[in-house]
Amino acid sequence: MTASPSAQREIRLNGATHPIPAAMTLRELVLSIGCDPQAVAVEVNGEIVRRSRLAGTQVVAGDTVEIVRFVQGG
Repeated sequence: MTASPSAQREIRLNGATHPIPAAMTLRELVLSIGCDPQAVAVEVNGEIVRRSRLAGTQVVAGDTVEIVRFVQGG
């Protein structure tokens, strides 16, 4: 039996289980949680992903993703 294109998958996002659609890029993931791709650092399975590669990098079921937001303070 093959999975349908609309099947949900799971990743670990910032330490918690997070469902994602069958096809999703890191940029789409960042946007889906309400973040600006230009204002975050993204790590996948222990490797930093450059912002320029977010749109071309697919999220794979079982990935561990950490998204860190940059916050200005004073």
